[in-house]
Amino acid sequence: MRKFLNFEMKSVKSVAVIVLIIGFCLVLLPNTSRAEVGIGGKYIGEVPFLIGSLDFNQFGIEAGRGMRFISIGNELISGRASLTYYLVNGRYYFPTDSQLKPYMGGGVLGVDANYTATIGRYEATFSGSSDGYDIFAGVELPLESYGFPVTVFGGIDYLNFEGITLEYEGLGIVCPVSMGGTTFHIGAKYEF
Repeated sequence: MRKFLNFEMKSVKSVAVIVLIIGFCLVLLPNTSRAEVGIGGKYIGEVPFLIGSLDFNQFGIEAGRGMRFISIGNELISGRASLTYYLVNGRYYFPTDSQLKPYMGGGVLGVDANYTATIGRYEATFSGSSDGYDIFAGVELPLESYGFPVTVFGGIDYLNFEGITLEYEGLGIVCPVSMGGTTFHIGAKYEF
């Protein structure tokens, strides 16, 4: 029953995020004179993400997936964690006469974790997930005027995650894979 409820909660969160994005787009489309679509990559701290973005004048939305592997263990137990991250956020671009486009925004950041532990010749796989939020500010520099359809960007982030509780046959362990506090983001996107 617990797995069913967990699946149901994830489905509700996914539907809520999709409805939010569609609603955001429907509100902005009639009021926009210019829309840009972008694909690219960025790092948030040590985690690489593949991203897609949609910008309307002074507003933008972004979604992405990231992946990271971590080896965790000691003399007694060894293991490898596979972490799959997702993000959905919105941003506001401040009006400026400069090529630099300062922005600020926030959104949802989540992680699904799988940890395979080895004790001697025994192996067990634990899994779990956690959601958090990301509040950020930064600056974009479009390189169109230099002949490149690419925009580079970077800034600071405040992230907050709960620790992940990994489950295995009713047993739970708290895994310190949470990211909390201040970090950075840096990346580039191709816009068309």
